[in-house]
Amino acid sequence: MHFLKCNNCGHLNEVKGEYLVFCQKCNKKLENNYSDWKTRNPDKSIEEYKRLVCITEDEIRKEVGNS
Repeated sequence: MHFLKCNNCGHLNEVKGEYLVFCQKCNKKLENNYSDWKTRNPDKSIEEYKRLVCITEDEIRKEVGNS
């Protein structure tokens, strides 16, 4: 799974597809959502977006383990 962290409330929003634009907790627009990112990177795919921008479950586990 891949997540996009809300800069407003810190909620980790699961990225299930291309249409995640608003935080599922506070309903604020997510910075660097796929739609905005795709405008700046028209030659890139959703998979590249997940790899380059999103946070993975493993990264979350590592961060929690280091706290």
